[in-house]
Amino acid sequence: MRLSRLGTDSSLPPDYQGFRAASALGVRESHQVLDLIRRVREHGLSVVLISHSMPEVFAIADRIHIHRLGRRAAIVSPKTTVMSDVVAVMTGALPSDAVMSAALAPAGAPDF
Repeated sequence: MRLSRLGTDSSLPPDYQGFRAASALGVRESHQVLDLIRRVREHGLSVVLISHSMPEVFAIADRIHIHRLGRRAAIVSPKTTVMSDVVAVMTGALPSDAVMSAALAPAGAPDF
């Protein structure tokens, strides 16, 4: 498995670590990355995972920021939202307010 380090941004905390997969990952490597994320999180560090792989997102996330057309549509909990609804909001098949009952951020929250 090869990971390459992302460039750092001066607006981010100094202990921020960013990595991305340098090549397509197989099943074993994907599991290794998820295990690494779990270990990092156990040390009290925040992890931002950007992925279209919903099974991986639901396996690891405490909260999910759903984006549609480059803008945040909703923030939901994987414990109270089903995967098909997240995908439907991402693709536009379902309006974001359809998942708002499970939302973690109020309407009008800053769009990052």
